[in-house]
Amino acid sequence: MDSHFAGTTDDDVSVLYICAHGGADGEYFFSTPNNSYAPNEQDYRISATELYNHVVKIKGTVVLVMDSCGSGGLIDALRSRLDSQGGRISILASSHADTSSSFYSVSSQIKSVDYFTFALLGYNESQDLINVPHGFGTFGTPADSNGDGKVTVAEAFEYAKSLTMYMVQNKVGGKNFYGTVNQVPQSYISDKLKNLILFGR
Repeated sequence: MDSHFAGTTDDDVSVLYICAHGGADGEYFFSTPNNSYAPNEQDYRISATELYNHVVKIKGTVVLVMDSCGSGGLIDALRSRLDSQGGRISILASSHADTSSSFYSVSSQIKSVDYFTFALLGYNESQDLINVPHGFGTFGTPADSNGDGKVTVAEAFEYAKSLTMYMVQNKVGGKNFYGTVNQVPQSYISDKLKNLILFGR
């Protein structure tokens, strides 16, 4: 991360997306464990503080998207340090600190997908989700809620939050559903960044 973002300037906008396992062990952490999905991976745990120490080195504006169980715990753990950054860093998290992040679980890793990621990015190769409305213009109120042809950080999050909650409430109990109906995405979006444009037409 340090080397990739070494050339950033105060005028840059950097978007980081992390999808991993997560939880709490004194402080929020995310990990890439050795398991049936990733049998050749070592078990790495990265704490909220460790992640923050690298993110804060990135110059300019930073939007961190965190899709993991308990990812709201990242916000809880870092709130005071985020406040000290003058609103230049925002976090979009897939769940509360004490809640799992649900996913469509099948044997094919290509066709498995976290619901928050699906809602936010619209990427999908899962047949069971083909007919679920997704993408920034197709679920209820479009992400571009004011119709100005631009999607801001706040608009993208509210859209993904609504669609994630819709999906977990309608997919719970299905044979490929793994997670909890109680999943509610969380965010730390400063007034400075809520109108930052992520996408435009």
